[in-house]
Amino acid sequence: LGNYTYSDEAEGLLGHTIGDLTTIKDFFSQTVVHPDDRAGYVGAYQRFWNEALATYAQEYRILHPAFGLRHIRETAEKHFDSSGRMTVVGDAAANPVRP
Repeated sequence: LGNYTYSDEAEGLLGHTIGDLTTIKDFFSQTVVHPDDRAGYVGAYQRFWNEALATYAQEYRILHPAFGLRHIRETAEKHFDSSGRMTVVGDAAANPVRP
């Protein structure tokens, strides 16, 4: 869904190169996201893109190649121009601290 731009910090957070994250179709959802969380992740993200939702937030797990299981909290917000056309989606992911 769409074109993605990742910050330099994404490689460390996610454990994969920006090249893999941006050029391999469905790499993030099918490789990075934990298998048990994939269906929920994809469903929530598709609802955000396809419905009239202005914001998006969800937590899911990833399988980091070096650090193993990590919990991620991702948020996004759509921005629109004066004609109502979506122009930018601001998206952020963080590794929340778990007890």
